[in-house]
Amino acid sequence: MRDFVRHPVDFLRDVTSPTKTKTDSDLTVLASGETLRVGCWLRGTDLALPQKFTQGILAIGPDGMSWHHWFRHKHRLIPIPPIDRVLEVTCPASQTSGKKLRAGMFSNVVTSGPSGKVEFVVPGSGSTLIRAAIERSDTP
Repeated sequence: MRDFVRHPVDFLRDVTSPTKTKTDSDLTVLASGETLRVGCWLRGTDLALPQKFTQGILAIGPDGMSWHHWFRHKHRLIPIPPIDRVLEVTCPASQTSGKKLRAGMFSNVVTSGPSGKVEFVVPGSGSTLIRAAIERSDTP
């Protein structure tokens, strides 16, 4: 209760929305060679990836990106095929109502590579981390 009285803004703001400080610290961790894990819904055209959005965990590290199912087969890592570029970053819509999800909460990152398209739906600064991982893999 004391924390709320001292810092009420920290309790009222959305902790999942990306802030510049959080994004910068995540990019620093990624640049130092550590692996970050982000909740992620994934689908892709590659046969190794789910064909419809499936919830899981995306690992972004020095060896590239990999994904595993949230609950079922969570010990089976699926490597994300090579990705050349980010095609678009949008705010995804709800399947049930078609209305856009709350702004800033999730981003739909559509990417492309030699083996086809891969789509990620990630919270917070996940889209920035994915873009940084793709750009890092493009540099020799």
